This record gives sequence, structure tokens and C-alpha cells, in this order.
Amino acid sequence: MGTRSSLVGGTFYAANQVLGALSENAFAQLAPHLHKVAFKKGASLWSPSSPSGSIFFPLSGLISIVRMDTEGRGIEVGFAGRESAVGFSTDELTRGTVQVAGISLQVLKDRFWALASEHAELRTLAACCQDWMLVQSRVLAACNAVHDVQARLCRWMLQISDRTGAEIPSTQDEIAQLLGVRRTTLTLVAHKLQDDQAIRYRRGLIMVQDRAHLRTLTCDCYHDMAALPLPCERMEGLALHQHAAAELIEASGHNAGVGRHILGTKNTSS
Repeated sequence: MGTRSSLVGGTFYAANQVLGALSENAFAQLAPHLHKVAFKKGASLWSPSSPSGSIFFPLSGLISIVRMDTEGRGIEVGFAGRESAVGFSTDELTRGTVQVAGISLQVLKDRFWALASEHAELRTLAACCQDWMLVQSRVLAACNAVHDVQARLCRWMLQISDRTGAEIPSTQDEIAQLLGVRRTTLTLVAHKLQDDQAIRYRRGLIMVQDRAHLRTLTCDCYHDMAALPLPCERMEGLALHQHAAAELIEASGHNAGVGRHILGTKNTSS
């Protein structure tokens, strides 16, 4: 599947934003169980016939989640770069494939959930990543149903380049399948975008040249998703909320104790 090595010291793990959002204590619990794996483009991480026993935290590259049909074709329903992680639950309906080669940190699913049962931060991390995937799947389902091919292709290229850079190593055949459109239709749209100098491509590689132009052509789905808080931001927001709630409970307990002391004093004096 990939080239694997044990995780050693250093802070490179923070390249994955949800790992970087963990406290030092929470990451210290998880770190001994993480292994660094280099994945080539096209590597299969899981499929309906071969479920994964691991969770993946990308440090680079991109993982595409595809909903399969009975004929082995699929349409993209989500993706994860270094802003998130995937594999928290068993999924018998999708295939996870490395769309852009890169490095991930991998942990056995059972081990992660055993640690999460004792550490609330890890449960929060998992919940934020799973919510992020759910939002993606809902938005992409609507996007594929109502928007034209040009808007969807621009949305896809912008979202991929946001995570991996201006060069996207994908063929038109691959993109057409991920978007659920005819290759001939996608080719016509791609030719027009190249004529407009928004992109440049050769077989197996698309180079985004004019992001501003693509942003004017894409659908609202791209802008709406770009405005949402990332999983790491949600983690930080929840941590602040939990800290504030704990302080409030502590203050309430202190005030109740003071009240009992005053009442006790009054009863004694009377």
C-alpha cells in the first residue's frame, strides 16, 4: 500500500491541522501509535470488499472518497488533505483512494478509539472530522445534481489546489469519473478554460494559472465550503467553550460554598 516507518521526534505532525490542534498531552497519548506512510497516487486505502482497519492523517497529498456503484464506477463524495483525517468508522459503500501522492500518519482504528475512550480531545477530533466529511458529502451531492460541468470542474480544481498546490496530477478520464460526467463534455470545458488561460494541461497534469478567473466561474458550493470553519478551527472553538464551561461550573461551586458559609454563620448567630 505504501512505505511505512515509525514516527520519531519532531513537530512535523502539525502539518496535519487536526493533529496540530491537539494539546501536547493529548498528542503524547496518540504519538506512540502513529506511523508515517508514503502513498503513491492511486493507492487504495479501503474499498467495499476490503475495509480499512486504520485512520489516516494526511501530511501532504489528497485522499479521495468515492461512492461506488454495482459496475465499479464511482463519483466523489468527499476528500481529505492535511486539514482533516479519514477512516474513523467502517464504510462499506465507498472507496478511499490516494488522488495526489503524499505522506500520511496512520493509526490502527481500534487503538485510536481505545485511547479516545479515555481522552475527550481525541473524541472531539474524530467528531469534527466526521462532521466535516458529512458536510462535504451533502454539498457535493447537491452540486453534482444542479450545477453545470464548468462550475463543478472549477470548484473541483480550486478545492484540490487549495490543498495540494497549483499542479494537479489527474487525467481528464479520472476527473470526469469523479464528477460523474462524460469525458467528452469535460474535455470541451477544459479546452475552453485553457483557451481563457485559466489552466494549462498536458496528459496527466493540470496546472492552475488563474485562480481569480476560476473563482468567477465556479459555483456557490466552493465559496460556501471555503467559508466554513475547518475541523481544527472547530476543535479550538469547542476547547474554548469547554474551558469556559468548566470555569463557570467551578465559579458556581465556589459561590454556592460561600452562600452555605454565610447561611451557616447567620444560623449560628441567631
